[in-house]
Amino acid sequence: LEHLPWLLSYPLRGFALPVLLMVTVFVTVGMRSSLFVPGLPDTGIPLLLITATWTVYYLMRVIRHSARGHAMPPSMSGDAVFMSGGLKPLLMPALLVGAYFSLRMQQPQLAQALLLLGFVVLPAYLFVLATEEDLWRALHPLNLLRTVFLMGLPYWLAVALLAAGVLA
Repeated sequence: LEHLPWLLSYPLRGFALPVLLMVTVFVTVGMRSSLFVPGLPDTGIPLLLITATWTVYYLMRVIRHSARGHAMPPSMSGDAVFMSGGLKPLLMPALLVGAYFSLRMQQPQLAQALLLLGFVVLPAYLFVLATEEDLWRALHPLNLLRTVFLMGLPYWLAVALLAAGVLA
């Protein structure tokens, strides 16, 4: 508990605050773009997709940076513009959503169980992908189970926070 104030102030230090403000502005503009210019095509969806990719890219940099022992948040590098690092982390969620929609009519219980399992292992997937930078290792079920087991209670707290964010 003595580290809690430091953890809560992490988004306000270094490069994290400007990145957080940029994401907030882009999401706000993306959500309201059709309201600003009636009659023009909606540009909000592409802006939201680009912002989501950049956010995932920065999340991976934060995990990798913190795992290497750095206390301050990393900068948002120019690689984010090319979205090279933001697409790999979206593969597992895309596979899960695709599997869910293909199974939901014929096997609704299996589809829901798969979605729940994917939701539980998503933080492990992101952690393994960020630290090892290998997509196949991040998708391997034994690596995911090992990560969940080794992280223990903090992992389940992260899953609970993710669930609270989804349900809110």
